[in-house]
Amino acid sequence: MIVEGSACYQSENIIGSTRQGRNGEAVAKWVYDFATERNDNAKYELVDLADFNLPFYGSAIPEAMQEEAKAHIQAWSEKMASFERALQKSTYYL
Repeated sequence: MIVEGSACYQSENIIGSTRQGRNGEAVAKWVYDFATERNDNAKYELVDLADFNLPFYGSAIPEAMQEEAKAHIQAWSEKMASFERALQKSTYYL
């Protein structure tokens, strides 16, 4: 419900792990479902880091793949810039 004159914000719920067999996706979906059921005049979106095919942090990018990597990084940057708030689930491995 959007109340006229009230503040409305957008928030993304980021699945921060890209590994196969990750548990973060189930947790992120649970948080997203919980958040969207609230009546707090906010918009939520579930964003999966794996959908952006980003290069691994600190890894060398072959020259032939740099333009493609830049396009993926740009898409991620634009997605992040479209939100006012973020909630990221970080994976902890034992």
